Amino acid sequence: LRLHPNAGGKFTAVGGVHVADPAKVMAVLKAIEAREGADKVKFEADSEGEVQIHAFEIADVKKEAPEFLGADGKLYIGTGKDSLWIATGDNAVEQLKTAIKSAKTEPANQEKSTMIDLQMRLGPWLELLDGRRAKDDAAAPASAKTPEEKKKAKSRDMRKLAVATLKDCQDTLSFRLERDGQTVKLRAQFDECLLKLAGKISGKVVKEKLE
Repeated sequence: LRLHPNAGGKFTAVGGVHVADPAKVMAVLKAIEAREGADKVKFEADSEGEVQIHAFEIADVKKEAPEFLGADGKLYIGTGKDSLWIATGDNAVEQLKTAIKSAKTEPANQEKSTMIDLQMRLGPWLELLDGRRAKDDAAAPASAKTPEEKKKAKSRDMRKLAVATLKDCQDTLSFRLERDGQTVKLRAQFDECLLKLAGKISGKVVKEKLE
């Protein structure tokens, strides 16, 4: 899953997973069509290789997560013989096609295979959360007095610290779960700025405990 920040507080999100039964996925998409209306859905609007890309206009997404919608207001879902893809935001189709092309396919019966391969930038997600909490931050009292106000103020300070630390910085989390015969291996990698953030948070917590 990848989240790309765009201008104006908007985001482009692209992700994909392996699925065992594509027919069940299509059944869910048909149910969405029935709920939203046929005029809000276009099946096989585009394609990349064997993956068919479908376009949806979903009212709940427009209401609850407008930051993820591009100028066309659509959510794109790709379905392949053993894969499910999703993309939203500006240039979603182009980003989705790029992700599909770069995805590595492995033989189903291979002894050594990748079960989960996740790469995610933390900064854009924190920026999204920070933007959504802006109204609450503006309404907060200048000086926290009650335990609840102090708790919210501490959470806000940590969030602001994280956003500032990861701004324009290498902040990718990488997790890879691999099967090698009867053994399952987990590999994790954290970019330098994430370690820097962990150090700052630890220092802040220790300081507050000593005060």
